[in-house]
Amino acid sequence: MTAFVMVVMAVSLAWLILEGWRWWRAGQALAAHAGKPFAAHLELRAWQQEIQQLRVVLATQQQQIAALQAELEAIKGGAPPAAAHSDAVAPSEALLEPNTQTASAPQRAVADVSPEYAEPLALARRGAEPEELVKRCGVSLAEAQLIWALANGPGGNREWA
Repeated sequence: MTAFVMVVMAVSLAWLILEGWRWWRAGQALAAHAGKPFAAHLELRAWQQEIQQLRVVLATQQQQIAALQAELEAIKGGAPPAAAHSDAVAPSEALLEPNTQTASAPQRAVADVSPEYAEPLALARRGAEPEELVKRCGVSLAEAQLIWALANGPGGNREWA
């Protein structure tokens, strides 16, 4: 009988050691993932910002498409094309390099804008102040001031905004 008790105790001890090891490994796995909520939040914020920027780009493209459709309809009808929306770039201007534009053409930002700065630039062109750009778009104050200065053009005029 004592041999039976010794076997039961040895098996019980082995089982306790195995369960203790499992709990220890689970604790290590939880500790390893403890820093991940911040990374997940950061990734979610980046995705949300990219989606917002894509919405701005999509809205701009829709305006350009509408202007092109109106111009095409005017050409088909034989009438001179109507003035395009103020934010849309005329197709002939979009194909020109910045250094090949004529002096009489209004100054336009023809170069591609990084999607990260598309929304702040559009807001700055509409009159938003740098502090508002910081709050709404999540850019730094220095970036917002630079975007605002670029959107307002030289001397503070908004002739191409």
